[in-house]
Amino acid sequence: MLHHSELLKQLIDDGALEPSSQIEGEVVFHDPCYLGRHNGIFDAPRDLVKLSTGRAPTALAQSREKRFCCGGGGGMCYVDEKPDQRVNQERARQILETDAKVVAVGCPFCTTMLEDGLSARKGDREIVVKDVAEILWDSVQGAS
Repeated sequence: MLHHSELLKQLIDDGALEPSSQIEGEVVFHDPCYLGRHNGIFDAPRDLVKLSTGRAPTALAQSREKRFCCGGGGGMCYVDEKPDQRVNQERARQILETDAKVVAVGCPFCTTMLEDGLSARKGDREIVVKDVAEILWDSVQGAS
């Protein structure tokens, strides 16, 4: 089985997709727990960001093997946490310490959890959460 980032990277390698537009602004990548911890996939989603933006995503202090969970895949989206101790808001705080305009993810749970966490913490700052496939799509579409 392939993760969608691996399939998309394969399509680029085979010439079926051609990202060429350089997406502006800093992009930070949040590692999905199960993608990395259980499947050892770290590079394919980062490669998509790099191919779509022209630069590698900014690394968070807790990434790859030492990643910080958003809480979604572990079922935290169904748990009523204390507002000041929510896992997704702590991850959002770490993301907001960067200059990122985009948070790249590779998991729908991460998308939901980080959108909620960032909404609670970001204030007036403009920052969006996008799947690596959406970032690639923006790059491919921008080239049209």
